[in-house]
Amino acid sequence: MRTLTTSDGTTVKSVLLVADVPGEDVTTYFVIEHTLDTGAEVLAAIRKAVVAWEKTPDGQEAWLQSCRDFNWGDLASNLEAVVKLAPGIVSMARGDDAMEVVQVLHDEVLMEGPRHWEIEPEAVPGASEPKEG
Repeated sequence: MRTLTTSDGTTVKSVLLVADVPGEDVTTYFVIEHTLDTGAEVLAAIRKAVVAWEKTPDGQEAWLQSCRDFNWGDLASNLEAVVKLAPGIVSMARGDDAMEVVQVLHDEVLMEGPRHWEIEPEAVPGASEPKEG
């Protein structure tokens, strides 16, 4: 987990929230910076803020525009308004807006087993020499 401490001593942590639609190729990433203790508290704060925002004219309009099915994908277009109502949430950005997302297969083979340097260490420059520290 990435954390940083501000000049006033506050610890700010980061969470990557992944919202996907099962069975479809639809995924939304959110990068959330917060001062809460757990990811569960982050989710609770966001959900509570959405419920509070729903009572505002802008929240009601967003609910209608979502076909009365306001979900994480809809939230991605309304982050600023919701974050203002979420205690402990410092910032929240759509991950694909905040960073380049590169997806890989978890089971991609990155090493394929013994190579020539395991059999002949002298074949790799510096492999047989002790490292100086």
